[in-house]
Amino acid sequence: MTSGSESTSMTRRVFTVENGIFAGSTFAAFVLLMTMADTHALVVAAAVSSTAIGLAIWWFFVAHAESSHAPRPGPVAIRVVVGAVALLVGYGVFTGAQLLGSWNSIDRKAFALADARAALLEPIGVPTTLPTVPVTEPLGDQPPPDEPTQPSESFVTMLLIGGDSNSGNGDVILYLVRPTNGAEPFMMSFPRDLYVTNPCTGGKTRINTLSKGCAAKDINGGTLLSVQVSEMTGIDVDHFAEFDFDGFIDVIDAVGGIEICLDHAVRDFKAKLDLPEGCTNASGEQALAWVRTRHTEEFRDGAWRSVPGRGDLQRNQHQQELILQLAKKLKSFSSPQQLTEVVNAIADTFVLSNTLTLTDAISLAWSARDIDIAEINRLEIPVRLSRSPSNQSILVETTSPKDVIANQYGDELPRENS
Repeated sequence: MTSGSESTSMTRRVFTVENGIFAGSTFAAFVLLMTMADTHALVVAAAVSSTAIGLAIWWFFVAHAESSHAPRPGPVAIRVVVGAVALLVGYGVFTGAQLLGSWNSIDRKAFALADARAALLEPIGVPTTLPTVPVTEPLGDQPPPDEPTQPSESFVTMLLIGGDSNSGNGDVILYLVRPTNGAEPFMMSFPRDLYVTNPCTGGKTRINTLSKGCAAKDINGGTLLSVQVSEMTGIDVDHFAEFDFDGFIDVIDAVGGIEICLDHAVRDFKAKLDLPEGCTNASGEQALAWVRTRHTEEFRDGAWRSVPGRGDLQRNQHQQELILQLAKKLKSFSSPQQLTEVVNAIADTFVLSNTLTLTDAISLAWSARDIDIAEINRLEIPVRLSRSPSNQSILVETTSPKDVIANQYGDELPRENS
């Protein structure tokens, strides 16, 4: 009986008008101050300041009006601590729920590298899946056939595919590789005009057309490109992400722009590029123009001069620099609000392989926090300009990607699937 009375008494002391006024005024002040909090430190300051404001309102307009005795230090300290902690925890839960909702709204595409390879080995017209056969013996811990391919332990890899909304071809093909044995990570761009063998048809084609997929085998574009890149590099693709570069504008703006430093002013009327000499905090539109430029002019010796012989190779360099600048920004979010804005922008821009979960993304971001951007090797595939049998302008590799990687690392890299 005594226990019940004590519980009722405690409830009455907690759920009072005074405490309601304190909680309400504290929350209202926090919402107002959060509109100005754009860093982690300011979020904490907003929580503490809001608690102080709520405490002042409670003290002078409620508690002080009822008694000439000032509130005891103990209850005051409890309100300060509980109020600030509750605000921060509540804000963290709210932000986490927003992030989870945005992440779950990102479109996904099926990706199973081993299954795609097996399907591509079968002649067109032959079923790519075997008929169901009754199993008479246990299969042990084998995963179900439709389970996504799990990343290898030797490398953590991501294939970025920037789509051309007009043609459906891959305008950007950038491979990011982090060895798990401590060797330096690297990125490798594949020029969109690189002439390769199509795994779907067996014929020759530009690599950017593979992003259309293989309809005859029900293989999407991200998977077909992953098969090709895995074969060319000898390192399996773990995840892929497809994006429309026009939508990338929102991602760049969400991180506050990226820095582009130039020795000379540049312009390209077709790409709508116009950047001055020196360093510019470029907006999303400026960065997109810089990445897409193919007819660049530089202001040298008092006149505008074309930059010859660059084309796709120049675009590849700009793409890599853009990704590095974004990585630098993403390593240090100034506030949870900015993180939410970036994830929301990504949700509207990217399509991810179904192998990449939120847990994987957090793990990748956490593991990359100590990577020095300057230590990421930017590998380039040597090519020569040529013409295809149909008289298309193409690029032919003069050194294979496998050899480029081997020349850079020697025996430093782990063996794939070891």
